[in-house]
Amino acid sequence: MVGQVGQVLMGVVDTAMVGKIGEEPVAAAGVASSVFFLITVFGFGLSTAVSPLVSMAAAKRDYAETAGILRGSYRASILVSLIIQALLLLLSTQFHVFGQDPVVADLAVDYLRIVSFSVLPMILFLSAKQFADGLSFTQSSMVITLLAIPLNAFLNWLLIYGNWGFSPLGLDGAAYATLITRVSMMLAMIAYLHKSKDLHLFVVQKPKLAKVFSEKVMKMGIPSGFQYFFEIAAFGGAMIMAGWIGVTEQAAHQIAINTAALTYMAVTGFAAAGGIRVGAAFGGYSQTQVRMAGKAAILLGAAWMIVCGAALAIFREPIVALYIENKEVQEWAARLLVIAALFQLSDGIQAIGLGILRGIADVKRPMLITLFAYWVIGIPVGYYLGFNTLLSVQGIWIGLLLGLSVSAILLYWRFNRLSKLKMEQS
Repeated sequence: MVGQVGQVLMGVVDTAMVGKIGEEPVAAAGVASSVFFLITVFGFGLSTAVSPLVSMAAAKRDYAETAGILRGSYRASILVSLIIQALLLLLSTQFHVFGQDPVVADLAVDYLRIVSFSVLPMILFLSAKQFADGLSFTQSSMVITLLAIPLNAFLNWLLIYGNWGFSPLGLDGAAYATLITRVSMMLAMIAYLHKSKDLHLFVVQKPKLAKVFSEKVMKMGIPSGFQYFFEIAAFGGAMIMAGWIGVTEQAAHQIAINTAALTYMAVTGFAAAGGIRVGAAFGGYSQTQVRMAGKAAILLGAAWMIVCGAALAIFREPIVALYIENKEVQEWAARLLVIAALFQLSDGIQAIGLGILRGIADVKRPMLITLFAYWVIGIPVGYYLGFNTLLSVQGIWIGLLLGLSVSAILLYWRFNRLSKLKMEQS
């Protein structure tokens, strides 16, 4: 959980430090990041396939299989990362299709091109992290991520503002800082995997054919990538629609979504842990433990998100004041955080639902559920309310609230039903 929050804290630090140089850079960072994660999310999905596969193999004490999964995940990560980077560079040449403010668009294009080179190190880090997580060695990635936060902040301080003799690069400085930080994280995580005595048994065995496992990771990871894609695309679409309303609303959206992402990434820690424990129980053919692990993850996540929702609602004004001094942006962001507080519970349950279903190797139907929830319900409702009522950007967020709620209900229902059927058929 701490490791997952650390990932987003870097984005929070970036947004807060970029906020000191104006609302256009904040809006540009937001729209560029939305496009970046819209495509890169397939790499995230790929990495999430690693931990349940490893936990199942470890439950069977098949160490040649765990070694094969690791090498297969490296191969798959490199292939997918190169494709993603090519797509991002192509999108940067066609950025006008998003219909953004010209100043914001120019800043966003340069930022996107620089951070596109961080895709490979980021996906390799996540794959290595998921491997260690799947074996319940979670502290190393947490420590690496927490150390990366001050590194990223220091590099921002040097490169955004031009301290210690560096030229001030503005938003581009934040992009270079992110790139350097992600490369450092990848190198540290891979070094830990291959040097740790705790993981020696799982890594150095003569691996089963890596090609087989790269295909297995891809087969499970691509639908998982689409699950994330439909959700991230919905939030990215919301960012782009906010830009159609105005720069102020778009900057407010970026601040609010950046804050909400902190709580979301925290609950993905429960989702990852739930998926790992469900996967281990599924590999050990224990229906009782599958259901207990899944429901425990849901209850813990729900409790956490209720607390987070209350905190966002109560402290919304001081939170947004940390990001930017522009009063109009602060007012809009505070209103959006009220809606974010309302969708915390749904966001938590749907995130954990995806994780625990992945633990029983169910990825295709959840993919369709996310498509329906966000793109048949959430985005159309948000568009209608945002542009056909006086709600403005708040209407877009109400659509997101509805989409998340539908996704949470359907995913919980599917786990409850499938966790019975899967074990009965095994």
